[in-house]
Amino acid sequence: MSQFYAFEIAGHFETTNVDMRGPIPDAKTNPRYVDVELRLTNRSKSQMSFTFLTTQRFDIELVNDAGNVVTRWSQGQVFGNVVITEQLAPKSSWDFEGHLPLFDASFNWAAPGQYTIRVFLTANTRPGAQSPLQFQIGLLP
Repeated sequence: MSQFYAFEIAGHFETTNVDMRGPIPDAKTNPRYVDVELRLTNRSKSQMSFTFLTTQRFDIELVNDAGNVVTRWSQGQVFGNVVITEQLAPKSSWDFEGHLPLFDASFNWAAPGQYTIRVFLTANTRPGAQSPLQFQIGLLP
């Protein structure tokens, strides 16, 4: 079994809609986020190695219908330039969580519409590690 198929990637977040009714607050002084969790499970019978080129272990992206990344969890964060190889034991899991901003690097709110949230490892051997989650921003009925 290849490394790609030996893993289960599961993503989760608490809500699938963000209601932007009423006065829209300034994103810089009143930011809004979506909490996202990622679990990576080694389903194989062998230990697997992941080499990370920085201290960052994962990322989360908000992608619009056109396929453009609007924002990411790592925006504005600084990660150390340290190469580390970590081992994930058989039948073990790593859990990660982050707060995905609903605004871009210039503090502009994401436009109303349908989005996909992608969560993935940042290891140099990314095993196709994405868990697409559907998300909507706009006025709710």
